[in-house]
Amino acid sequence: MQNWQVLVIDDEPDVHAITELALKHKSWRGRKFTITSAKSAKEAEEVIKGKADVFDVALVDVVMETDSAGLHLCRVLRSTCDRSLRIVLRTGQPGVAPEEKVLNEYDIDTYLAKPDATPDRLYAVIRAALRASQDIRTLIALKGQLAGFAACFQKVSSKVDIENVMRGSLKHLENKFGAQLTFYSNVNLDAELSERLRSALNRARRIDGGYEKMHSGTEIGLKPGEYAYPMQVRVLGGGLERGFMAPIKRAWRGLFGDTRRAPSLQTVEAGAVVSFAADPTVSDLAEFQHDLNLFMYNWRLAYGALCSQEDVAYQRALLEYQRRARIEAPRSTSA
Repeated sequence: MQNWQVLVIDDEPDVHAITELALKHKSWRGRKFTITSAKSAKEAEEVIKGKADVFDVALVDVVMETDSAGLHLCRVLRSTCDRSLRIVLRTGQPGVAPEEKVLNEYDIDTYLAKPDATPDRLYAVIRAALRASQDIRTLIALKGQLAGFAACFQKVSSKVDIENVMRGSLKHLENKFGAQLTFYSNVNLDAELSERLRSALNRARRIDGGYEKMHSGTEIGLKPGEYAYPMQVRVLGGGLERGFMAPIKRAWRGLFGDTRRAPSLQTVEAGAVVSFAADPTVSDLAEFQHDLNLFMYNWRLAYGALCSQEDVAYQRALLEYQRRARIEAPRSTSA
């Protein structure tokens, strides 16, 4: 799993050394830090070329080539890099760049005087900046997920298409929390789901209030560090297939992988299994569940839309079949 990426821009070698010391033996959510150094604003501009979406946090000195080189660089970073990049401004001359002024005018996240930048304080500031960066990436990932679903429905799409969008968007949560996450759109029918995991998800959903919650491995028979997240998707649909058209209806439904199990309602048991690289804190686990709920909510919308699209297509095909049957009936009678 990729390390957190920190860009350090400062013309003082000691500042780079302190930053290396602060992060050398640190990690956050199971991931260590990689530092990229630049000794001037001009060098930093060269570094970010082709790497606009790489860095999570930038530590920027104010006074370098000029008294305002760092401030100008902040505007370059904002216009060039991903919006999730968090900027920490460091200065040894507070009078040159007053805190309130730069926070308001340059879209800076944190202002840190160099005398206050002890290793512990620096690590705390970077960790806070990372948290903010990842929250923004979550919003971007959710937007991308919805855009992916929308693109699917602008053409003839299948359940596999929206599953690919879903699994691609969930990679963000893997990166954000240092986890391995596997999504199952149908626990009962997914051929890739092992019996061990299927049993764990079924146990989790039978717990009172068990849906849309994280259940630890010790609770449901998984390994330590593994968690199960069961969910249920209910979609209004076309109902049970009856009558002489039933074989055609069942064949049509079979193309989409799920069969209606109750009149006007399809209930699908879905869920996810998660394994964390490092034991999550209580707050991290709660945040993970909150974020996962958002992605799963979008899945419900997309899956429901796909089922509705299927029903509309089926009704049109049925009407066309009946129309042709009526046309052909007189011919058969006359023959």
